[in-house]
Amino acid sequence: MEGNLLDLDVPVVSKDVSKDSTEPEVQKTEVIHSDPLPKLSGYLNKKGDRGLVKVFRQRWFVYEPRRCRLYYYKSSEDATALGSIDIAGASFSFEQGEQGRAGQFEISCGDRTFVLQAADHSTMMFWLQELQLRRRHYSQLRTSMARTISTSAMASASVLPPRSGLLKQQSTSTQKAEPSVHYQTVAPLITIDETSRGVATVSPNVCLPSDNGSDTKHWSSEMENRNSEHQGNTKVMTSQPPPSPTRSGVNRMTGFASSIKKKLSGNRAVPQSENSTGSVPHSQESLLTLQDKVETLEQELEANQKVIKILHEQLSAAQQEKRSSDHFVHAGSEKERLELVRQKDRQLAELQKQLSQTKMEKEDIRLDLKCSETSVQELKEQLLMFQEMLQAKDQVIMQLTHQVDDLEHGQAVPTGHSEDSSQEPTQPHNIPVSTTGWLDDTQNLKDSLEAFQTQNRFLNNEILELNLLRNDDATREQVHLEKMAELEAKYYQIKSKYLLLLNELHTPQRGGEENKTQEVISQLLDEAINVEGNEPVETVGRLQPLREEKFDRYGFSMEADLEEANPVVSRAGSLQRRSEEIQARTVEENISIGVKWENYFANIGNRDLVRLPELKSLIRAGIPYEYRERIWNWCVRLRVQDSRNQADLASPQQSHYQHLHITNRGKFNPAGKQIELDLMRTLPHNVHYGSMESEGIQKLRRVLVAYSWHNPAIGYCQGLNRIVAIALLFMTEEDAFWCLVAIVEHIMPQDYFSKTLAGSQVDQRVFKDLLKEKLPHLSSHLDNNNVDLSLVTFNWFLTIFVDGMPSDTMLRIWDAFLYEGSKVLFRYALAFFKASEETILLQKDYMSIFKFLRQMPQTMVDTRRLAQIAFHDLNPFPRRNINARRAFHKENVWAELRELDAIREDFTSSYEQRTADCLSDDES
Repeated sequence: MEGNLLDLDVPVVSKDVSKDSTEPEVQKTEVIHSDPLPKLSGYLNKKGDRGLVKVFRQRWFVYEPRRCRLYYYKSSEDATALGSIDIAGASFSFEQGEQGRAGQFEISCGDRTFVLQAADHSTMMFWLQELQLRRRHYSQLRTSMARTISTSAMASASVLPPRSGLLKQQSTSTQKAEPSVHYQTVAPLITIDETSRGVATVSPNVCLPSDNGSDTKHWSSEMENRNSEHQGNTKVMTSQPPPSPTRSGVNRMTGFASSIKKKLSGNRAVPQSENSTGSVPHSQESLLTLQDKVETLEQELEANQKVIKILHEQLSAAQQEKRSSDHFVHAGSEKERLELVRQKDRQLAELQKQLSQTKMEKEDIRLDLKCSETSVQELKEQLLMFQEMLQAKDQVIMQLTHQVDDLEHGQAVPTGHSEDSSQEPTQPHNIPVSTTGWLDDTQNLKDSLEAFQTQNRFLNNEILELNLLRNDDATREQVHLEKMAELEAKYYQIKSKYLLLLNELHTPQRGGEENKTQEVISQLLDEAINVEGNEPVETVGRLQPLREEKFDRYGFSMEADLEEANPVVSRAGSLQRRSEEIQARTVEENISIGVKWENYFANIGNRDLVRLPELKSLIRAGIPYEYRERIWNWCVRLRVQDSRNQADLASPQQSHYQHLHITNRGKFNPAGKQIELDLMRTLPHNVHYGSMESEGIQKLRRVLVAYSWHNPAIGYCQGLNRIVAIALLFMTEEDAFWCLVAIVEHIMPQDYFSKTLAGSQVDQRVFKDLLKEKLPHLSSHLDNNNVDLSLVTFNWFLTIFVDGMPSDTMLRIWDAFLYEGSKVLFRYALAFFKASEETILLQKDYMSIFKFLRQMPQTMVDTRRLAQIAFHDLNPFPRRNINARRAFHKENVWAELRELDAIREDFTSSYEQRTADCLSDDES
């Protein structure tokens, strides 16, 4: 027999069950789905779609909620998926009657139909119900997200928001709260295993009969035994036990017990044939022995957990008593000690009051429990009565069935007892009359059954047809969205040219007619500049009208213009960049990158990420919006995990980040004044940092202050505020703090953010050397015009390209920077100049070159082209070459700094000497 295991991890809401309760297991378990929905996985038989003979093969199926796809593997141990089924656009169907096998159903998506088979009808309905629920939840989520996403970004409406950071709060506030979905599952298919984390694992451990005709009686009896083993043992723990020194031992015992359970479930799924009946007694003895061991270990585990809980309570009481004694001993005067005693008395009185209230509540609960037990007993009696009634009705049905069978064969129905056997039998002429009635009823039922089967097949076909029509509608809608995005890009481009044309015509002239023309042009200019996206545009179907969004999905303002004195030219440049961004987002390569990431995470499952060339190439291609939080946190952990663990050990009561705030509360911070000055200058065009009351500003202040206490040698440096602000978009407050630690102390060179900024000055000289090596013609052109690149590129390196960059481009740089290190900064900086080389060479003087370089970052919207230049066109790009140049220039920079310090000291001493001479002359 083939094993069928279905795992569904869900939070179970139920009443507490007493350990001494002997009530039978409730027949139906109510499962409340929270958000996100629980994991769905298990074994199903899948019908092959290749070869002449298509047979069923057992596969391990795992539902992936972010893409609403059902992946199937050869076994639960495999990491590479054999394929996937798109549940979002799928329809489900199954055949009734003799034509359909038990537990067999179909999933149709697109032009493919997948035939799957569960253990029985109940398990099949369980799978269909779960898949329908997740399909509906995914559709509702996409619909709610589509209402808040701009028109040009509709294609990315299927991605999920981050689980932490400021962007999570933004997405949560814009979505409506959805009601919880309740459903019921049949209890014989579900056993709730006791866990230590407050989560029940719903496991329908049913066995699927094989095709070689195995013993179904043994299968059914085994199912009954396994259900009876779990009867009355259902227990839900609603809170996680506190950590303890013996936690590792408990985990080992739990792992050992779970491994034994896995062996037991594996033994149940081993195929048995007629030739293997001789080994059944030995297997049963082994099974009983293992079951006894499992029960013993579970009892020991429960006892150990109780002991651990008691020890923790005693330890907490001892610690509290010690703290109270310390306060009493260190009290400065008798008055303070008397106040401590009075405080303890007040606390004792309050606790006694709470104890009395708790006792009253306990008594009420006991009475309620007693009433509930009475009700349960009454329900048991009713259930027993119903079972007896059902048994009696079954006997009547069996008697009537035998009578019908006798009538169909032309036999008389006995109506008397044994003593009436001498009476004459029923007359032959009465038999045809009764038989005809039964035959007519039977024929009518058969006709009705056939009609219902025909109707069911028709409705299934109709559902498939409707699904095909819906797929066609979705395809047409996607085409319309792409066309609309293209038209929107052209609209911004034409509007940009329109503004430039009006600006050219807007010149002072003389004469009456010319003045009227100038008035009309001025009016058109004002309307074009002040318009805020309220142009009347016809809508088609469900498409949104064309409008100009104010903020992108990261919260950055889309109206942040270049530093132009002429507002018309500034507005035209902004519209031109919007057009280029829309055209860049419509590239089909973005879809293929998303599919690659989806397949990668489906292959690794719940395992942690590993540094591999495959992951490196994926990160260079860009991290999708929904995966960026996970990848960034993992990159930070790679660099600071050891130091973070060591710092947390120094303060066992709270984390290192919390410890910094608690221990330094109220102390004077030398960097506090500068931090307050820079808060509102961090990201003025981002909605999360728009005012002092914004939550982003509050978190930013706390992180910067904590780091100034963590690293007093640096304290605070301008540029750190923007680094933290970007990290807070995707991370929690504490994770953003450790991200700053990783960047300042692990990724960037030493003294990069010190008071002298020596590391930053070194990198500027290294970049100038690399520019001369990779782009010699451009470098000589800049040197001939005496352009100092550090005036432009210094902030690029100091703020990790946060200053003046398009949000998508900046985040792509951060993706590769957190994974590979500071070398990425040189790659992208050179890519900027490589992409704009022709335009820079056309500028013939210092002012025009410098003006273009100031505006150049905001024009870098084609991230695909920049990545191609940075990671392919600029190769080879060895790290040792950069390290060697850094070492060379570091000596020169430090020599210059020492020389500058000597000059400063000489000047200070000479100034003091001159001041002293002047004072002596005045006295004389």
